[in-house]
Amino acid sequence: MNGFHHLEIWLPAHEVGGEDWSWLLGRLGFVLEQDWGTGRSWSAGGAYLTLTSSPNLADASHDRRRAGLNHLAFHGGTASEVDAVMAEATEHGWTPLYQDRYPHAGGPQHYAGWLENAAGFKAEVVAEETAGSEPPAERPAWRVRPETAADREAVRAVELAAFPTAEEADLVDALRADPGAWIDGLSYVAEDEAGDVVGHALLTRCLVGDRPALALAPCAVLPDRQRTGAGSAAIRGALEAARARGENLVIVLGHAEYYPRFGFARASGWGIVPPFEVPDEAFMALRLDPAAEVPRGTVGYPAAFGV
Repeated sequence: MNGFHHLEIWLPAHEVGGEDWSWLLGRLGFVLEQDWGTGRSWSAGGAYLTLTSSPNLADASHDRRRAGLNHLAFHGGTASEVDAVMAEATEHGWTPLYQDRYPHAGGPQHYAGWLENAAGFKAEVVAEETAGSEPPAERPAWRVRPETAADREAVRAVELAAFPTAEEADLVDALRADPGAWIDGLSYVAEDEAGDVVGHALLTRCLVGDRPALALAPCAVLPDRQRTGAGSAAIRGALEAARARGENLVIVLGHAEYYPRFGFARASGWGIVPPFEVPDEAFMALRLDPAAEVPRGTVGYPAAFGV
């Protein structure tokens, strides 16, 4: 019989029963078969994974860039199930990797998400191929960058084209004029090969209780470029820029089937509530820094939102 019998990973004793591994393995269908205090064995698919400590452990640190284990890859179910795992992971000690290229960081025909825990271990969650399906079509490689003053008319044109009224376009202009809300470098555009702006995503300052956070809104794509990845590219660019600035939390009100692909989860899980009535699943938050405390309370939007 071919295949692995089991895989054993040595960890420092305090990490063996960590919530990060316990959640991920349980979430992916592994069954806890043994727990002997200094180790645990989880089984799935006829093989098992052992996480254990040993008195012979020579180095408590793990560096996936050194010779040895780089990452573990797990079956994650359907693409939507992988999206759900990625959305929940930040609440359980895992940080998403390569978000600017999710879910195709491994190539256009490979749907997967990558996670890293605080100890530096990397896990890949891979979607199964749908029987009889065609390989995914190659999508344009959108160029994303921060908005410049020269982009203002183009950004307004995108907002006007994407929505039935001028409300969102006017909102962007009002936020841009509010120094307490606008943050240079967090208004992102996606442009095509000709350099034309086709998508836009905006992050502005809001509050959760009395703590600073960011609001993601609006997001827009030209109608003839929708469903091509332009909007996702602009959003990921803005989120990565926010993370690089040291921001901690992003709030969004939107489709519960769409935003979890970026790592958003229900805001209520952190005790964050909107200042208006809205379905719980539509009001979401993204934790950019897993090590930072998540503020709790009611979201306070800039005046331009009118709430």
